[in-house]
Amino acid sequence: MITFLQEFSWKKDGEYVRGSDCLVSSNMPHPDSNFAAEYYGANSKCFDQSEPFQLGRCSQTFVSNNYGSGCYKVSWVSSFCWAVTPD
Repeated sequence: MITFLQEFSWKKDGEYVRGSDCLVSSNMPHPDSNFAAEYYGANSKCFDQSEPFQLGRCSQTFVSNNYGSGCYKVSWVSSFCWAVTPD
């Protein structure tokens, strides 16, 4: 897995909502809108989301049109590897 840096700001009606720095916990989306199950804060890294993710519930499926990278909590496995850990 290759981690990388993402830097942009989300705005609504021209007003700053949040940033994209994975280490800043205040950038965490509200649980109701955290569709990619991201984690912002200590031990978080940015990973590539190479394709749209899908959420399913009963007979409904939501396919995200907002993807490309995401922040996920990680822990060291070795000096060369990262492992995504569930929160």
